[in-house]
Amino acid sequence: VVSTQSTGVQHVLGIGFIIVKVALLLALEVAIFPTLSGWWIDICSLKLCDSTLADRINYLYTAPGTTTFLHWLVGMVFVFYFASFVLLLRQVMRPGVLWFLKNLNDPDFHPIQEMITYSVMKHVRRFAISCVVFGVSILLIVWAPLTFIGSILPGVIPYSVEMSTESILGEISLELLLLQVVLPQLLEQSNSKQWFKNSLRVWAIGVAKLLGIRSYLLGDVPNQGEESSAGKLVNIGVPGYSNNIEGLGMGAAQTGPNAELFVPFQPYYRPNRFKRRVATLVGVTCASMFLLFVFIFSVPVSLGRWILQLFMPSGQLHELYTFACGLYTLWAATRLSTLLYNWAVQGLTLFFQKMKEWSLIMIKCIYFALTVFGLIPVLFGLLYEMILLLPIRVPLHHTPVHLLWQDWGLGVLFVKILYAGTLTGPDWHFKRVLEQVFQAGVMQMDVWFVTTKLVLPVVVTQLHLLCIPYTLCSALPYLGFSDDFSHVCHRRIYPGTVVVLLGVLLLKLQLKQFKRLYIKIKNEKYLIGTRLVNFDAEQVRTAFTQTET
Repeated sequence: VVSTQSTGVQHVLGIGFIIVKVALLLALEVAIFPTLSGWWIDICSLKLCDSTLADRINYLYTAPGTTTFLHWLVGMVFVFYFASFVLLLRQVMRPGVLWFLKNLNDPDFHPIQEMITYSVMKHVRRFAISCVVFGVSILLIVWAPLTFIGSILPGVIPYSVEMSTESILGEISLELLLLQVVLPQLLEQSNSKQWFKNSLRVWAIGVAKLLGIRSYLLGDVPNQGEESSAGKLVNIGVPGYSNNIEGLGMGAAQTGPNAELFVPFQPYYRPNRFKRRVATLVGVTCASMFLLFVFIFSVPVSLGRWILQLFMPSGQLHELYTFACGLYTLWAATRLSTLLYNWAVQGLTLFFQKMKEWSLIMIKCIYFALTVFGLIPVLFGLLYEMILLLPIRVPLHHTPVHLLWQDWGLGVLFVKILYAGTLTGPDWHFKRVLEQVFQAGVMQMDVWFVTTKLVLPVVVTQLHLLCIPYTLCSALPYLGFSDDFSHVCHRRIYPGTVVVLLGVLLLKLQLKQFKRLYIKIKNEKYLIGTRLVNFDAEQVRTAFTQTET
């Protein structure tokens, strides 16, 4: 009995140890490691905003929770994009090149099982190696480019990230507009993943040809393709990391749980001085990443500053605006040059035909942008300002000033929210119209359908909500009311109109619900199957005839 009890106690203690071990490792990988990565990114990017480490420590003492959360969020975003980059590399490179990195798409990948199976020391080694790899990567893509730009191009950094207008609401609305509307549309419409994958493949082909290791790096040529150099064919897989390298442990790239198994492998041709070539490949990769981030930190911002200074020469804008403007300009130039090159290669006849087709498409895009993303958002923003913002922010004895630029920014956000809410809501005619419009796309857009079914109903409704209350208040002085009363009505009629409309809609909804409840009660009482009982149709018909008479 004592032996059985001791065995049970050991079993319970073992389960408790496993639970504590898994919880601590999860905290280490999900909480501590991203937070450390975020702090390291912040420290390496102090030059970007002309800050010091003392400022960051002061922020930490002032708001420790917010500061820690923001650094954790930055670290998680970096880990996520690092993992995405590894997955993209695996699609381009030869199977077996990244043998020491775990494939996250592998169905045999079970992180919880790894936490239970592997020893604590192995997890500690993996955590240390991950910290080293991520730390060096951050130095390479953040600190080194910013240091280089600060020395060679001192006018580019630091970035201006202070509020550039007196109206905080307008500033925040434009930032939300860029983050929630502009940049997502840029990434969706430009097919950025495929474009980046093609660019990465072009770079890999160029480097592989330069170093003579295309068979090793890409594996897209026959093994005899490099017979001009003395070497040998390698067709033996590389064992798991436990016999070689400990791999990366932090979510982005993890080594496999089956350490004795071979990673998927494709034979390749190994030329002479192979180790030197691979070392050169690592150096070229580091130099390429360095130059790429020098370009990212300098060119879009500089181009955006130059473009926006043409329109606002006396203002200092948030660098988020300049970066977005420069990024959009580069994207548009790249897309246009690619299209023109593809058309020119196919001949002049097809070139002019494509120009004609795309000119029509551009006219449709301009019309769609001016109506759906121009007029409708402005009216939405103006309605929101008249209903909510002016009664709260502007006293009655002050004259309100309408800034259409801010109204448009708020309106675009409302259009996006209403679009998402309509598509996820119940089925009705406006939802079907939106689905038909956005499924057709720009290429097959029916301008007449968009105008009659989408633009005109929305614009007419908005104009009614704006003009009818204004007309009623403007007519009050002619009816004998004072100017002060008319002014108060002007400022309060829009929220009052919304309250009345909401009340009418709520009352209509309640009447509909009561009607459904009445029909349900009547059916439950009289309807059995599909036949009414205790209901004499002849008596009802006679009574109806007498009523008509």
